[in-house]
Amino acid sequence: KKARSERLVSDLRRLTDQQKARQDDQQWAALSQGFEFPQAGRDRWGDPVYSIVHDGHVIVDGSAELGLDDALELVRELVAHCTSPDQYRQHAADFVEAVAERHAEADAAIEAGHE
Repeated sequence: KKARSERLVSDLRRLTDQQKARQDDQQWAALSQGFEFPQAGRDRWGDPVYSIVHDGHVIVDGSAELGLDDALELVRELVAHCTSPDQYRQHAADFVEAVAERHAEADAAIEAGHE
């Protein structure tokens, strides 16, 4: 039982390290295309939230409460589907709206579980 537990902990650490490396790679790719991700505070659960800035222009501010994974996903979409800062802002607004809906559903489920 102890060996199984140690193996599970080891697997979890390996997966966490892989996820962190993937995030780092994605951040470097985004940075090379003019995007930055300054931390912009914390959400209601205490997790960090990020703004997205492109060439000095704020595309998404911290009020959108994007975690790093969401911010990286949005930048991948912007690079794949947009060609101008105006398109970035419109696509980002749609993305942020979808994320807000998803977060509201998750928050409601968490709160319902605590009642």
